[in-house]
Amino acid sequence: MKKPPNWHNEDGFEFALYPAKSGKAKSLVIVLHGHGSNTQNWDVHARQLQDEMPDCDIINLQGPRRLPDNPDGSEGYTWTAYQGSVFSVFKQSLRLVFNHLPVVDKLDSFIDKQLAKRGLTEDDLGLFGNSMGGIVVLQTALNRRKPVAGVVSHSSALLPFTKVKSKPDILLIMGQKDEVFHKPEAKPKGLKKIFNAIARRFSVQHNHTLRRLRKRHINFTEKLFPDLTHAVTQDSIHEGAQFLVKALKRRKGS
Repeated sequence: MKKPPNWHNEDGFEFALYPAKSGKAKSLVIVLHGHGSNTQNWDVHARQLQDEMPDCDIINLQGPRRLPDNPDGSEGYTWTAYQGSVFSVFKQSLRLVFNHLPVVDKLDSFIDKQLAKRGLTEDDLGLFGNSMGGIVVLQTALNRRKPVAGVVSHSSALLPFTKVKSKPDILLIMGQKDEVFHKPEAKPKGLKKIFNAIARRFSVQHNHTLRRLRKRHINFTEKLFPDLTHAVTQDSIHEGAQFLVKALKRRKGS
């Protein structure tokens, strides 16, 4: 992938930087793409965030794990070893039980350094993650000692056994036709019902994310798009941008 002029490699990650259009960054928003995507695919979305949040630096982060090229020839990256299966979720969940999800620690350190470079704090920080990127931003935000201003989890999920150290404002954006995280649940009987009850503990379906957040007494806003599949649109990005603008204003008391 050809690196654009706004490309940076620092503090353990590669990323594209979209500076605050106002000339001075009063806030920072870090964006994480989904599994198999890259920063180039998210360039148009990052630019929309930059336009809608002119006082924010936008960091369009690239996943650290390279994947085989996509069918269209584009490069694919991701954040952690995950294939979308129940077994894969089980493995990731075990890591959470033992407090070991390496990319979260790495991202946590990156956030601290990027905030320090701008003289900003958690009150000035928004996180925006799509799909697998949404899983990572939720884990990272909830794992931080001080709550960030706002988190947008787009077409994503909260993994089981998530430990909560802080409770930021959260927006869940989900398409009602999302084929990954919003599948209709069957109602099994007999032995299948027992196995299904176990599988639900590791489910990444949207309704289980809602239950996990409620169980942890975490306030969140849910925005459902009736015709949205597992995809990102201009309208869904706008929804996330407006949420972060309000969350940042609330935190700063203005």
